[in-house]
Amino acid sequence: MKGEPSMVTKRTLYSWVLAKNLRWQILLVFLVLLTVAARVVPLEMQKRIINNAIGMGQEGLLLLYCLFFIGSVLLASSLKFAINLLQAYIGQKTLQRMRAELYDHILSLPLSFFRTIQPGQVVNSLINELATISGFVGSAISVPLIPGMELS
Repeated sequence: MKGEPSMVTKRTLYSWVLAKNLRWQILLVFLVLLTVAARVVPLEMQKRIINNAIGMGQEGLLLLYCLFFIGSVLLASSLKFAINLLQAYIGQKTLQRMRAELYDHILSLPLSFFRTIQPGQVVNSLINELATISGFVGSAISVPLIPGMELS
């Protein structure tokens, strides 16, 4: 048995967010910052396309600004996709660790526990009840951060 059995139930939800996920969460924050910066570029490019390129009649500048615009939109979309993948990865790896620790905890319980509870309840807690938590763990840092960064 790994560690003290009661520690599984005494940990906070945010301990799962940061425990063994700190480097992935830092990478996620970095990707969010890049995404927010990449979302600002198309807005600036629209202004420059209208004011500078079209307003001054410069076709070469129009082409350059349009390429920057398209490139920044593609970059922002790619970064958002990478954020979604990383959130899913963090959530699934945490779910795997949570299930392993809960399984170890269940194995350490006395036999009298299994006489009073139905086996389906134990299996349900291992499979279904932890699945929703994995979604939270993957997005707990980045989801609140994105709107906050877009407002500033």
